[in-house]
Amino acid sequence: MRLIKYKNLNNYKFYLEFENQISGEVNLEKLISKHLSLVELASVNLNKKRGCLEFKDGMVDIEPKTLYKFFKFHELLTRDKYQSTTRIQKAPQQEIRS
Repeated sequence: MRLIKYKNLNNYKFYLEFENQISGEVNLEKLISKHLSLVELASVNLNKKRGCLEFKDGMVDIEPKTLYKFFKFHELLTRDKYQSTTRIQKAPQQEIRS
């Protein structure tokens, strides 16, 4: 799944949009902080041919598949955290008569 659009929002937080129209905000700190400092994040670029984020003139990149999986995992964690603080009601079950 290729990346088609991005925006660096603040520090390691990015807005990402993929070719399947899935989009949203994600914190990439756990994925890239060992390889890039906050200052180096300014070198971010979208490689349109490969659909990946590149940093430091291509010396560091995040493959689209890795980026998409990390994004979806982050989305799952965020959703689960939100759902655990909200009430989930079950639909009433109907009685089956024969």
